[in-house]
Amino acid sequence: MSHLETCLFEFESILTPKPWGGKQLQTVLNKKIDDTIQCGESWEISPIKGSVSKVISSPYQGYSLNALCRVFGASFLGDKVANLYEDKFPLLFKFIATQSPLSIQVHPNDAQARLRGEPFGKSEMWYILDSSSESQIVLGLVEELNADTLENHIQSGTIENVLNVYQPKKYDYYWVPAGQIHAIGADILLLEVQQASNTTYRIYDYKRKFDGAERELHIEEAKQVSSLHPYQSEMRKTSPHESSLKNNIHTSQEFTINEYRITNNMKRALKALDSFVVYIGVEGETTIHFENQNYLLDKGKTILVPAIVEELYFENVENSPSLFLEVYI
Repeated sequence: MSHLETCLFEFESILTPKPWGGKQLQTVLNKKIDDTIQCGESWEISPIKGSVSKVISSPYQGYSLNALCRVFGASFLGDKVANLYEDKFPLLFKFIATQSPLSIQVHPNDAQARLRGEPFGKSEMWYILDSSSESQIVLGLVEELNADTLENHIQSGTIENVLNVYQPKKYDYYWVPAGQIHAIGADILLLEVQQASNTTYRIYDYKRKFDGAERELHIEEAKQVSSLHPYQSEMRKTSPHESSLKNNIHTSQEFTINEYRITNNMKRALKALDSFVVYIGVEGETTIHFENQNYLLDKGKTILVPAIVEELYFENVENSPSLFLEVYI
C-alpha cells in the first residue's frame, strides 16, 4: 500500500443538466455555469461510474476519487470503512437546484440493489439551503396501502393524495430512507448526502413532455421496493442560530451528519471516528488549518478529510457565525 501524504482534498464539481433545473447553483452558490445550460445538479464528491470526481488540489491534483480509495485504502477511508466497503467510496454528495418538481420516485435498499447487481441501495438526507414560500416536498405515505392500491394511485395520477406534504424552510433537513416514495418540489436548493447509488425508479412525472416525449416510468420496479407503511420524516424545527455549537442531525448505519455553528475558533479531534470526514460550507466563511496549510470552507464548498488526519483547527473568518456540516461513516 502506498503512503498517503497528509492533506485535505477538494474536487471538481460535476455539473449535470436536468429538465427541471433551476438557477440557484449560480445565484446562491456562485457556481460558474453557462446561462444556456439548465443545470439541476452539481455533484461534489462522486464515485459513480461515468461521473467520478477528480481532485483539483495539490499534491494529488488529477487523481480520481476511486483511484485514491484503491491506492491508499484504509489511510484514506478509515479501517472501519475499508472493512465494510473494501476499496469503494460509499457516499455521494450533490447540490440540487429546482425550478419545477422532480418526478415522484423511489429507491431500492441495499439487499434489493444487490439483487440487481448494484453495490449500494440509496438512502439519502436532504438539507435545505434555499426555498420559496410556495415550495413543497412530498415524502412517504400518510396511510397504509397494499401493492394494488399503490398501483391504482399511480395509474390514476392520484399518488400525491396519499403522500406527506411538507413546506421546506432554510436549514430544515429530511431523512429519506430507501423505499420511501418522495419528490423534491419547485424552487428549492438543497444538499443531498446519499449512499453511492444512481438507481432511481420513476413512479409519476405529471405527464410532462421533455423533448416531445414523456419520460420513462418504472412502475413494476417501484412496486417491488416501495414501503407501503405510513412514514413521518425526522426534520428540524429550530433555527441553527438557536442551536448549540454542535448539533447532531442524523445518525444511521449509512452516515452521520453534524451541524456546526462557530463564532470563534474550534479544535476537532477526528482519530476516534476511524472514517474519512467531509465538510460542506453552508453560511459564512471558515478557515480549516492543518499542518501549516489553510483551506477556505465557504458557502457551497466541499472538502474531504482522509481518515489518516487526526485533528483539525477551524477559525471563523468573519464576525458573524459560520455554519457548516460534517459527514462521516
